[in-house]
Amino acid sequence: MNYEKQNAKEWQLSNDVESPPNQDSDDSDQDLAVPNPVTGTHESYNTPARPVLKPNTHLGSAAGSSTTTLPRTIIPLKMVPFSRTPGLIRRYNGPPVRGKFSLNKANAPLGVRSRATLLYQRDNAAKASYRQRERATTFFTLDKPSSDIEPNQVKMHTALEEIGVRMDTYIRPPQSSADRNLLIWGTFAQASATITELKSWVRRCENILSSGNFKGPRGMPSVRHLTENQKRALDKQIQKEAARLKFRQTPSEGKSFQCTGAFLWPMDEVRPSDLLGPSYEALDPVRMFYQCYIIFDSQLSVFKILSNQIVSVTSALKRMEVIVREFVARSSRSITMHLVEPPSQEIIQKEIVLRDGRNYKLAELTGGNLTEQELAVLPDQNLKLAAENKTCMQHATLRSIAALRYYRGRIRMRVHLGTFALTVVRCPGGLPRMPRETFMEDLKMPSTEGKILKDLQMGNDAKTIVAQICKATDLFDPPDMHTSTLEKVTPVYTAKFDFRYQDKRSIRLEVEVGLTYGTKDDYEISRTQWTRLEEETVHGAQQPAPLNLYMIRLQGGITWKLQITADNALDRSRVTPEMSDFVSSIVFKKPPKDVNPAITGPKVFHYSASSMPLHRFEQKIALRYQLKAQTMYIFELARYDTFPPVSFTSKQALPVPATTEWSASFYNLDWDMALGENAALSIGEAAKWTPTIDGFFPKNHQSRTTNHPGRVRTAGINEGFDDFLQNTQRVVELLNNTKSTLALQQKQRECPSKAGEEEIGEGSRESFS
Repeated sequence: MNYEKQNAKEWQLSNDVESPPNQDSDDSDQDLAVPNPVTGTHESYNTPARPVLKPNTHLGSAAGSSTTTLPRTIIPLKMVPFSRTPGLIRRYNGPPVRGKFSLNKANAPLGVRSRATLLYQRDNAAKASYRQRERATTFFTLDKPSSDIEPNQVKMHTALEEIGVRMDTYIRPPQSSADRNLLIWGTFAQASATITELKSWVRRCENILSSGNFKGPRGMPSVRHLTENQKRALDKQIQKEAARLKFRQTPSEGKSFQCTGAFLWPMDEVRPSDLLGPSYEALDPVRMFYQCYIIFDSQLSVFKILSNQIVSVTSALKRMEVIVREFVARSSRSITMHLVEPPSQEIIQKEIVLRDGRNYKLAELTGGNLTEQELAVLPDQNLKLAAENKTCMQHATLRSIAALRYYRGRIRMRVHLGTFALTVVRCPGGLPRMPRETFMEDLKMPSTEGKILKDLQMGNDAKTIVAQICKATDLFDPPDMHTSTLEKVTPVYTAKFDFRYQDKRSIRLEVEVGLTYGTKDDYEISRTQWTRLEEETVHGAQQPAPLNLYMIRLQGGITWKLQITADNALDRSRVTPEMSDFVSSIVFKKPPKDVNPAITGPKVFHYSASSMPLHRFEQKIALRYQLKAQTMYIFELARYDTFPPVSFTSKQALPVPATTEWSASFYNLDWDMALGENAALSIGEAAKWTPTIDGFFPKNHQSRTTNHPGRVRTAGINEGFDDFLQNTQRVVELLNNTKSTLALQQKQRECPSKAGEEEIGEGSRESFS
């Protein structure tokens, strides 16, 4: 019998009799709907759950101490079927797998996947003591009600949480407007330092209020003093929030509950404390939202959900299942495919040679031409290869999209275009030359790794590449109705700051500035985001991505990659005042009107010196164009300038960038709209968009009436996905022609001996992040 039908049934037992809300009950293990809970054997959970109705008893007290029997609702075990969990964590005990050419020494052996971590606020020792209801170390008394210091309760809670994280303590927020005592947990030295920080926080809040820069919550005027009605409403809000925060603690002794749920932890390879924190603090959003207690029984490997509302228990069980699904999605090996574009019959050759580049190798066709017999069967082979490529890409994309619903954070889906470079590849016999068929088979090996170079620009003449793109009026339109021509497209500016810490994971700050809609010279900050960097990214490798689909062009030119990335956003409570001060010090200075920033690349972001360990500063100037007939597709031409990580003042000369690189990308606005929902997800929540090919690759109704030369529909391929492939191919052809023009102009300016092979190695030392 199917496991889900046998073990994942939901059932309820209810009684119409109302129970007194203050009745005590005993919450023993036997009250759970678990078959044979005393044995604790793994096999007992494979038995179908049966209805069990038991009287309530006191939680944590001796059995039989209660003389009152209460009606009760019992929820059965809810779990992810075991059939989905085997093989998620693969263990490898064999010898290390090494190729003849491997630059990334940190690569794990084949079959090993680092264990994923979930995004949540981790506890320190002080907060763990608070959860166990230990006595506070000391307290800090406010001079006035908390609402007079910080009327915005969200900001107040975030500030207190940030101070506690920085001082390694925990500060309990006020329980009401009349409560002026902030209880503090931690050592005496830590508590003393926390009191000093709290005094500074109070002074900053008072200065903001006195200066008139305070903006109250929605519906509240920007004044210092509140009316009586507003004070009562705010007091109710404070008390409600304080009541929700109490569910982060363990249940008090003698507490009784009318409903109990159980969630069996389905993974023997992963301990819940390793994934959810020692105090299972990752479940705090679930606890507070549904106002239930969640505790873990280590003997039965079961999470208990305790509440007086049946809806809270059932909803919390569903959130627990989604948490496991998120871990499964993040732990699964990312999908990486290296597909080869069908070669042209005019320039096809028999062999592949691997040429050395900067920390990578470039594959080029070489050797003799094909025989007449091989050329005769080449068209049929190309048609078969093209159909296989489309099928593989659609299947892999659908698999990756289906798992993205459970990701939390900033998810981005992009097509990157550039030259394909190999970072890990097998060289048979140590020779850089091999048959073309052998190389195509080696690309399918899981150990093969590559990247896309930012090498669209030849030489330093940036004016040429921009002019070539602006001539493509048959392919592109301006991105908005306020721009008349492609030449007048306004750039979008992005600053990227990487900070490297020795004792903790490094972080990245991204600030994006764009033109205010409907204006000509009014700029505004459209996005400010802090993210955590993976260890591999800090050392120059690629950011781990759930999906990497390469379409490699062996005859040279532009290779494109469909990539999905997932960034780990930094929680607001982890943003220290030092980080906030650095963001405040960033100044955007728009370039003069007579200067084309995409061509000249002026430094528009300026910042003050900081004690933060700035490792890298990169400025991006992007020109975005809209695809004709399909307005949701955007083509982006970007210039990347990497500056030395030093402060800049107006007295200094304009700094020269260390490196200047050009790249191009292609994406659909529908992707950003759908995946933007994931950034607002709390733990245990899944995105509500439908994971289908039609949803991410909509049909182009005009494409069915437009004749495209050489367009062939493939059986079994979604029309919208086929339209996407055709649009990508049109962009690739434009860039190939542009790059050929730039290369020809470069050769005309240089002597023939310097042209040719040096252009192959021109490019980025780093890949897309």
